[in-house]
Amino acid sequence: MVSDAALYLPFALVLPFSGFWVGTVIVLAGLSEFAGALGPTVGASRRYDGPLGKSDRAFVFGALGLYVALGWPLPGWTAWLMPLLAVLVAWTTVNRIRRALAEAAGGSIASK
Repeated sequence: MVSDAALYLPFALVLPFSGFWVGTVIVLAGLSEFAGALGPTVGASRRYDGPLGKSDRAFVFGALGLYVALGWPLPGWTAWLMPLLAVLVAWTTVNRIRRALAEAAGGSIASK
C-alpha cells in the first residue's frame, strides 16, 4: 500500500488533477485493501471484489502515467477522473465488506 501511495502521489502535481482528490483516492485505496485483507478475521476469505481493485487501479494509473510521460496534455474533463476513481474505490470497499460479512454468515448477497 505504501508503494501504491508513492506511485499515485505525483499525480497531485499533474494538471488538471487536484491534490485533494489524489489524496482521497490514496486513502480510500488503503482502506479498500484493508477491507479485503480483513475478511479472514470474520471467517471469510480474502476479498478481491471490485469494481476498482488493485489491478484495476494499477492499469488506470499506469495508462495515465504513460500518457503524461509521452508529453500529451490531459484534457480538462479529466479533472473529474480522480473524483470518479474515489467513488469507485469507495464502492469497492463497501462491496468487500458486505460480501465478507455475507460469506461469514453463510449467505449470499449476490442477488441483492
